[in-house]
Amino acid sequence: MQRTMSKRKRDEWVDDGRIIANMDVDGMPYTFRRGARRNRDAFGQKKIKSEPIELTKKEKRSISWGAASAYVLVAVVFISVFGLFLLFCSKVWFR
Repeated sequence: MQRTMSKRKRDEWVDDGRIIANMDVDGMPYTFRRGARRNRDAFGQKKIKSEPIELTKKEKRSISWGAASAYVLVAVVFISVFGLFLLFCSKVWFR
């Protein structure tokens, strides 16, 4: 015996872009399929696109150097803490 399910006819819902209550939370990623509201601010107004910032080679190099030095600093701190932990284990804890 085979059951047949009746399909309900649903009205097509169309988003007109109005915002009744903004549910966006600052800092949380916003994923929406259509992206219609992505170009709007908290009050439903269209955002104005700004010009992209053009950087010189010297500025790009400076930014890269700053980011690399921050990563190296964090790595040195973690490695030194791990080394101190191993030293503590071998000299104090496992005696």
